[in-house]
Amino acid sequence: MGSPGAVRSGRSTLDVFDFGLLLQALAQSRKEGTLRVTNGAQEKFICLRAGRVEAVYTTRSRFPLGRILYNLRAVELAAVEEVTADQREGRESRGLGEALLARGLIGAEDLATALEYQVIEELLEVFYWPKVSYEFFGGTPERTLGEKAAALTRVGGSHDAHGILLQITTLLDDFEKYGRTTPSLRDVFELAADPEEYLGSDECAEEARAILPLIDGQRDMAEVVRDVRLTRLEAMEVFYRLREASLIRPKNSFELFMLAESNRNTFPAEKRARLYERIAELGIQGFDISHRRAEVYEELGRPAQAAEEFLAHSLRREAEGALPAAEEAMDRAARAAPERADLRERRARLLLALGRADPAGAEFLAAARLLAARGEAEHADALLAEALTICPGDPALFEARFDLLLARRHPRAAVRLALDAARTRESRRDLAGAREALEKAVRADPRRIRPRAELAGLLERSGEPETAATALGDAVPGLLARLARRPGRAARALADLHLRLTRLGAVASPAMVVVGEAHLRLGRPDHAVSVLK
Repeated sequence: MGSPGAVRSGRSTLDVFDFGLLLQALAQSRKEGTLRVTNGAQEKFICLRAGRVEAVYTTRSRFPLGRILYNLRAVELAAVEEVTADQREGRESRGLGEALLARGLIGAEDLATALEYQVIEELLEVFYWPKVSYEFFGGTPERTLGEKAAALTRVGGSHDAHGILLQITTLLDDFEKYGRTTPSLRDVFELAADPEEYLGSDECAEEARAILPLIDGQRDMAEVVRDVRLTRLEAMEVFYRLREASLIRPKNSFELFMLAESNRNTFPAEKRARLYERIAELGIQGFDISHRRAEVYEELGRPAQAAEEFLAHSLRREAEGALPAAEEAMDRAARAAPERADLRERRARLLLALGRADPAGAEFLAAARLLAARGEAEHADALLAEALTICPGDPALFEARFDLLLARRHPRAAVRLALDAARTRESRRDLAGAREALEKAVRADPRRIRPRAELAGLLERSGEPETAATALGDAVPGLLARLARRPGRAARALADLHLRLTRLGAVASPAMVVVGEAHLRLGRPDHAVSVLK
């Protein structure tokens, strides 16, 4: 794995390390370079030099510097927005922190505190990534990031790595403690007791006075943290203390469900999504959360998540025996993620269970095309083969599998498929379709006698003896080429062609001349004379 545009100077993979231990080891050895940390599509670049974290580059920071400065009460949002507008319109070329500092809107200490907080939050996020991989690139960040730097956000300033890690270790311990009472930012809290006595006590900090009015049984923790002028870490500590004092309680899953349902037309989709996600985490009996989550993800324009939830809903309804409802959910899953072959295959099997073979065949075909486009030809062929057992006369399935077999360089299998298709079509009195299949078989393997012989037989049965004779004559070159080392068998095959041409009344036809000349090439002049007399 690597980063596009990155120079892999001194590159090494370090996936066996815990993130904290790895960062500590790199800092203690005073390595200079860039540590790339990934979690699926997420990535961060941590620039290190002489035991210090010089910067963190990320695709999009979840912790904007302006908001941090505001939460730290260092500046008002109006001032942040003014500088941001100047940057956007080209009147300000400096970064936000430098611009605020130059205008005297914040102090140097305020900026240093905010930058350190921002770096801590960015690194802290990595500790919660489930599948972390690393690469280390020696040299300067400019060489490592290359052109990619323009698409990334630079976070933080120069900070002692050891000090940052100590603070993160403390925060991890705190979060573990907070998590026992406030496990999710999606939780909605309500007052469990009259807060008046607590507000008047010495135990009540200013932060609690800011948060308590916002706890109304409607806002979740994420909204409270957003609306209060506190850092995320400060807000979580306040929630913890209020919970420990039994002043607030979280709504249970049923209460969250009723809150979401009764406000479907008033809560924004993002908030409803958070509520349904938390309900799913807590578990609720008797209500289908997957379907509701899928619909809200559709509303938010998040089709991949919608498809997963519709799939989960479909599987649940299928297990309950409600196949029509399961099919409807699968329809919506496939529409949400039309590039997913597994969803089309799943829908095909549901249609089969409902006794609808033709639309099932169409879904198998769609899934096979998606798989073939991804290079999964073997899986695609298996689906087409299965579909053809269900819909043996389907021309689209035949065409798709025939072309796929040729693309996979299996002409003999393609010929067998075409011969089977021809027999099926002729049995259904589709002579034109049977002829088309046999002509495909001939083109797939021109040297084989059997496709031409079957084509001639079909033409004879269709009342076209002259065309049938031509087809038999066209088979001779391929026959001789295939049986060049078996002259006896070639001679018997030529004798058979002679008899068939005679039966067709093609005694003096060009095809009969071809057969006679073939006998001459085999050194059988008597037979040639017999054929040509």
